[in-house]
Amino acid sequence: MAMERLFGALAGSPDFHEAAGRADMRLGAWCWLADEAARMASPGSDGLDDQACLMTALLGLYYLGSGV
Repeated sequence: MAMERLFGALAGSPDFHEAAGRADMRLGAWCWLADEAARMASPGSDGLDDQACLMTALLGLYYLGSGV
């Protein structure tokens, strides 16, 4: 949802992570990580719970801003 608010309809395209990665490698990695966390938290998934997905997204934001 955050990516759609920032990038509009472009965020819904299947190759958005790749395009974002071409603009900025960290942004592309964060977009991929946020998308994976949302997919794992979706109903019917045996993946992460909501808190774990939030922590994953926050760690991704830290990585994005840290300059590592």
